[in-house]
Amino acid sequence: MARRIKAEKTLGRYAQNSLPVERAITEYLGQIVVRPNTRIYYERYLSKLEGKLADIGTGDINRVLDPLGRTSRNQALASYRAFFKWCIRRYYLEHSPVDKLTPAKTPPRTRLLTDDEIRSIWRACDPPEDHAPGPALSPTGLPGAFPAIVKLLILTGQRRNEIASLRAEYVKDSVCTLPSGLTKNKRDHAFPLGVCAVNIISSY
Repeated sequence: MARRIKAEKTLGRYAQNSLPVERAITEYLGQIVVRPNTRIYYERYLSKLEGKLADIGTGDINRVLDPLGRTSRNQALASYRAFFKWCIRRYYLEHSPVDKLTPAKTPPRTRLLTDDEIRSIWRACDPPEDHAPGPALSPTGLPGAFPAIVKLLILTGQRRNEIASLRAEYVKDSVCTLPSGLTKNKRDHAFPLGVCAVNIISSY
């Protein structure tokens, strides 16, 4: 028994018997590099865990997941899956309490905007001639760069967070290359831009 405890201390595994989950979460959040929105829901759902790390079971996780809707449940499960995998790599746990849990299936989207709806959205992002915006508003009266973001989403079909983080230096010869730190798959992503999209980016 003494040899086993000594070996576990050497490997860092002995900590699993006494480590508070709050301490593990603080350490985890201090080490990971994720997008701001991802960090927000990691913090939201991890804060629901309490007690000793080794005492958290699948039932505890299900009690958090069960009241949630499909999207929130999948976000929470993804947060827990990443956290407990990290705990195993740190030798704080031997097994993850979410190993046998699966994400809820998301039905494919069937609703598409009509041409008239797209035109209406585009016009809503055009500045009226007689409007005097405030200091925090664009010429349309909408917050900041919101109109440009919406138009670029229509023109490019890219993800909302990627377009919101887009910078002029990402564009060269009518091709936008998003760095890996902005993309969901953590890889550089290049896509072509039309004249209208280039002009919008150049104006901000």
